Amino acid sequence: MEETRAGQIDKEYMIQHFGTDPSFLIEDICEDFKDCLTSSISGIKDVVKKKQAGKFDESELDRKLGLLEEDYKAYFEKKCLTLDGALKQNIFKVPQNVLLKEDLVWENLTNSVAKEKKTTLSINMEKQRNEYKTALYKKTYLRNYIDKLKQAAVYQEELIQREATLKEKYGLQDSVETLKFLEREWQSGKQQLTELRNIKEQVAISVGEKKRSHPSSRGETTKGPILKTYIFNCGNMFLYLFFLHIVKTT
Repeated sequence: MEETRAGQIDKEYMIQHFGTDPSFLIEDICEDFKDCLTSSISGIKDVVKKKQAGKFDESELDRKLGLLEEDYKAYFEKKCLTLDGALKQNIFKVPQNVLLKEDLVWENLTNSVAKEKKTTLSINMEKQRNEYKTALYKKTYLRNYIDKLKQAAVYQEELIQREATLKEKYGLQDSVETLKFLEREWQSGKQQLTELRNIKEQVAISVGEKKRSHPSSRGETTKGPILKTYIFNCGNMFLYLFFLHIVKTT
């Protein structure tokens, strides 16, 4: 049965005044009785089994004593509820004219001022309640996000391990290193080829100037070794490209 708003206020006031909920006293008494009842029923069962052994069905004895225990518990719980209501109504109830120290802040305030202050406090409490809900939502969201990140990290680690296993199984690791080496050699060869072209251009310019100033066959002898070096480097580049093509296709 739900408590009314007035009942909730009386209960809160009672807890503030006594420093605890008197219902706990009744609950402790009820639990102690249940423990005592269970122990007594167990003792009775042991005595009957010992003194009347072989004269009854043990399963029937257990069933009957179990029913007896449940009946006693239901009876005592009902009595505890009645006692709890009587104590709250007649002993633990705080009179309406009693002002607790927590409520002294409201003393000597007019009704209008008290209502205004109450409204302000209610607004602030609602703001704090919303802030708490927001913080709780963010906490839940971030926790779920972190869990997803952990799952993604585990999945990524599995993929990396699987990739490493496949490379090792099919010997792809050496091929990858070979391709990287050939790529470096290709870049180096391109740089050397560019330098050779620049040298060729500079030599051609130099030879042309010499021919114009001193016509002779000397330029032919100078040009021959340069062309041989150029052709040799082009042949090397062709071999690198051919080997790279074979590695990629295999």
